[in-house]
Amino acid sequence: FSYDKDDAIEDNDLMDSHSLDLQRKYRLLCLLYGSDEDNNAYVLDEMDLDEEQMDTCVYDYEDLMKNWYRILYRYLRQ
Repeated sequence: FSYDKDDAIEDNDLMDSHSLDLQRKYRLLCLLYGSDEDNNAYVLDEMDLDEEQMDTCVYDYEDLMKNWYRILYRYLRQ
C-alpha cells in the first residue's frame, strides 16, 4: 500500500507494523551510504543530512551487520 503525494494521510493510516514508503526509502538509502561512505555518497544527494545524521547511517549499517552475523554465525562454515 502506498500513497501519492496528494493523498491525505489519516491517523489510522499511520497505525501499522510497517513503515511508510518514504521512510523505507530513506532508511535503505541511509544503509547503502553507511555500507561504503566514499563510493555511495551520491545516494544522499536528495537527503538533506548533516554530519551527525550521516554518521548515524554508518553506525546503523555497522550495527545491522554485527547483528546479522551474530544470528548467522552458527550457520556459517568455520
